[in-house]
Amino acid sequence: LIHNPAATISVYCGGDSMLEAGISKNDLLIIDRSVTPVHRDIVMADLGSEYTIKRLCIKDGVVELHSENSNGDFPNFVFQEGDQLSIVGVVMHIIKTPKR
Repeated sequence: LIHNPAATISVYCGGDSMLEAGISKNDLLIIDRSVTPVHRDIVMADLGSEYTIKRLCIKDGVVELHSENSNGDFPNFVFQEGDQLSIVGVVMHIIKTPKR
């Protein structure tokens, strides 16, 4: 699951904003910081005051981070020139614990 150990981190998902992408709260995410993110990747982003897992959408030079849960109030983030956005890495794998 890990191709570049020095650039790989794992984090637990803290919310339900990506349920329709197959990511649930408390899933373990394997994130590779050496992969260059492209349109439609699921990424971990640093928004300055918080980290988030979202779908990266790039269209006509506009960068957005999209939630994938139509059942809740999970905002998308749209970035304007001058806004700070740092992509930490690309989600490469999702590890789930089976229900008992």
